[in-house]
Amino acid sequence: MAKQWYIIHTYSGFEDRVQKTLEQRVEALGMEEFFGEVQVPTETVIEVKNGKKREVRRKFFPGYVLIEMEMTDDAWHLVRNTPKVTGFVGRRQKADAAHRGGGQSDPPSVGGDPGETAADGNVRQG
Repeated sequence: MAKQWYIIHTYSGFEDRVQKTLEQRVEALGMEEFFGEVQVPTETVIEVKNGKKREVRRKFFPGYVLIEMEMTDDAWHLVRNTPKVTGFVGRRQKADAAHRGGGQSDPPSVGGDPGETAADGNVRQG
């Protein structure tokens, strides 16, 4: 399985600490082969304060960290159990479904009233 990018939600203001902690935990547990980069999305802006210009590093998405990883049960647990991480962003697909033991997420529900004919010609059951 190849590494993919995931977004994790963190406590706002703790993004840099989460990045450092994740990098330390990956190294300490010898899981470097499952992880790539860990990034806090930032931009440098010029701010004028009291007539003086200065460059400031501002978080692009406060409360979020980007992580490149191969999703395995151990990797998922390492990230999910890191202090100040609240979870992965997005639908529960492969990442959480594999952890829960299911292979796929539930199919979407189809609206409509019982007895109504659907676009495919089938009659909905009640």
